[in-house]
Amino acid sequence: MRSRYVFLLAILAVVFAYAGTQVASAPESNTLPILPTPDFSKLTAHPVIRVVDGDTIVVSNKGKDIKVRLVGVDTPETVHPAKPVEHYGKEASRFTTNLLKGEKVYLVGEPLPGALDRYGRTLAYVYRAPDGLFVNAEIIRQGYGHAYTQIPSKYMQEFKQLEQFARKAEKGLWGPAPASHEPAILKHVVLNEDVYDIPLKTQVVLNILVSGEISESGLRNLLQKLYSSTKARGGFKYHSSPTNIYIYAFTSKERFESGMGQWIAMLQQSPGDLGPRISINKRQIAQLGAKPEEKFGLSEEKRKEIWKELVLIEDRSQKEAEERNPLSPHLTQSQFRRQAEKIVRLQEQLEKRYKNQLAKKYHLTRKQLEEIAMEGVTKDWPMPK
Repeated sequence: MRSRYVFLLAILAVVFAYAGTQVASAPESNTLPILPTPDFSKLTAHPVIRVVDGDTIVVSNKGKDIKVRLVGVDTPETVHPAKPVEHYGKEASRFTTNLLKGEKVYLVGEPLPGALDRYGRTLAYVYRAPDGLFVNAEIIRQGYGHAYTQIPSKYMQEFKQLEQFARKAEKGLWGPAPASHEPAILKHVVLNEDVYDIPLKTQVVLNILVSGEISESGLRNLLQKLYSSTKARGGFKYHSSPTNIYIYAFTSKERFESGMGQWIAMLQQSPGDLGPRISINKRQIAQLGAKPEEKFGLSEEKRKEIWKELVLIEDRSQKEAEERNPLSPHLTQSQFRRQAEKIVRLQEQLEKRYKNQLAKKYHLTRKQLEEIAMEGVTKDWPMPK
């Protein structure tokens, strides 16, 4: 049931996951540059072993640890042997850690693949997998580093524009009062917890409700801390600690109770993983702080009600069509196919009838009704139970 809307949600999830910089680093003014996205299908995703500081990371490449210097960006020093910790250095290191801890990255060499700096570090543009976030650019855009101009690089002009944007917006180190602590841990309550302790695995599944000033870095920070505390648990029958951990964060009970996987962030760790993997729902992140808008003379809350009715219409139509044309195991293959075709045709007829009734109920056209349906998908509105 509700297969059409689930299909659309799946399509949008793929689009947002691979939209790269255009989604994760959405321009906040018309002056921001549009940076091209590489063809990731031709690149290898390297696990991030650790973050050295704001502009240097260590990745695994064919079993070897490779130190990578992010090209075109310079963050305040924290580990330089001849320099003290610089202003906003710890914050920059923490920001890059929040972006990349437990993640994989694509490397695009600059000026050539495998090029090294004088310290033997691989020079590269770094893109987070699988969402394609351009890490070099994001550090500058968020004010945790500035454009490096002493040595020309491919995106130097674009990075200078990003720095100007961050300065004007007083982001990060350009702000009047730099933060001196980690992003505040989001408030959360546990909705439920399931533990499966069997010889094959000891699995913990945790569903939580988050609130407060929700951000991607805050979500990552919270999930990482919950993972650490869950991984440290003991007292299981078959394994000393959990072998599989899944943590799902929701912004409302409605989204959790829909049973349709409408989380805003999730962490998963299974045997064989180098570390926990965190996924972020970019559609929900994009809606944070958005002001409700009126359309077709209807408030957003009313349109959400209509959206739920639309989803239930699909459920109702399918159920009625199947009840009128039951599929018996005693049918021959050709009879089964004809019966299935009847179900599909009847379901389409019923959906059309019920949607016409719904449009009439709210004084809407069918086109307006379809726009509300698409709005519900793109904004990831809670589905009915």
